[in-house]
Amino acid sequence: MKKELLFAFALLSLSANAVDLNNKAVFNAPMKTIDACIASKLNQRTSMNDAEFNADFYKQLGIEIPTNRDEQSRLGKAITNVAKLQKGDLVFFRTAESSVLAISGIVQTTTGKDFTILYCKEGEVKVGNSEYGEFRGNFVQGVHITTDKDLQKASAAYVALQKKSASADKDVAKQEGSLKKQAANVTKAESKVKDQEAKVTSAENKLKDATNNLQSLEEDAARLKAEADGYAQQIQEANANAQTAVATGKSGSYEKQSKTVAKLLEKQSKANEKATKTLEKIAKAKAQVSKAQEGVNKAKAAINKAQNAVDKEKGNLQKVQNNLEKAKQKAESLKKQLE
Repeated sequence: MKKELLFAFALLSLSANAVDLNNKAVFNAPMKTIDACIASKLNQRTSMNDAEFNADFYKQLGIEIPTNRDEQSRLGKAITNVAKLQKGDLVFFRTAESSVLAISGIVQTTTGKDFTILYCKEGEVKVGNSEYGEFRGNFVQGVHITTDKDLQKASAAYVALQKKSASADKDVAKQEGSLKKQAANVTKAESKVKDQEAKVTSAENKLKDATNNLQSLEEDAARLKAEADGYAQQIQEANANAQTAVATGKSGSYEKQSKTVAKLLEKQSKANEKATKTLEKIAKAKAQVSKAQEGVNKAKAAINKAQNAVDKEKGNLQKVQNNLEKAKQKAESLKKQLE
C-alpha cells in the first residue's frame, strides 16, 4: 500500500510541457520516420545513458528534448494506459524497490496490451518487453512526442514555406520590374511636359510678336489719320485764301492757292490710301493675334493635360512602390520563418 501511494505521488508531481516541432529541423533531419530511426539504432554500442539515448534518438528526427530523464517525463501529458501508447513514445519505469524513475526508453512496437522498448543500458542499445525482466510490473508512464504523420506534416509545412518564399521572391522581382517600367513612364510623361512647356513659350513669343505688330500698325494708322486730317485743314485754309484772292481780284494769288489745294488733295489722297491699307493690315494683324492667343491657350491646355498625366503616372509609381515594399516585407518574413 505504501509503495502504491509513493507511485501515485510521483505521477501527480509531473508537469506537462509539450514539445513543439521545428519544421526546418524536421525537414533537415537525418531520419525521416520513427521506424527508420529505430532501425538505425539497433545493435549499436554507445557511451550514452538511457536519457541521453532518448534525446539523441529524437535529435535524429529533428526534435530537441532534454537529456535528463525527469525532464523528459514532463514533456507531455502522462500516458498511464498501455493501450494508448504509440510507436516512438517515451516510456519510463521504476524498480521494484522504489517509485523513482529508474530507466526509460522508446516504444518500438505495441500490441495494446504490452510493448517492446528500445533502450540504452550498459553501453549497448537493447530491445526489451514490458512484460518481461526488469520491466514487468514497473511501468510508470509514457510521454507522447510525435508520430510519423506529425513529422511528415512538419516537413511538408517547411516545403510549402520554401515554395511560398520562392514565390515571394519572384513577386519582389516582378514588382521591381514594374517599378522600373513605371519610373520610365514617369520620365516619359515629364519629358512630354517639357516639350509642351517649350511649345507654350513658342506660342507666347508668337503672340508677343503679333501683338507688337498690331500695336505698330495701329500707331501707323493713327499717324496717317492725323496726317490726312492735317491735309484737310490745310486744304480748307487754301480754299479760303483762294476765295479771298478772287474777291480782291488777285488772280496770281488765286492760281497759287489753287495749285496748293491740288497738291494737298493729292497728298491727302495718298495718306488716305495708306491709312486704308494699314487698316486692312490691322484687321489681319488682329486675326494673327487672335490665332496666336488660341495657340497659347491650346499649348497651356496641352501642358495641363501632360502634367495631369505626370501626376497619374506618379500615383501609379507610388502604388507600385507600396506593392514592392509589401512584397519585400512578405519575402523577408518568410525567409525568417525558414531560418
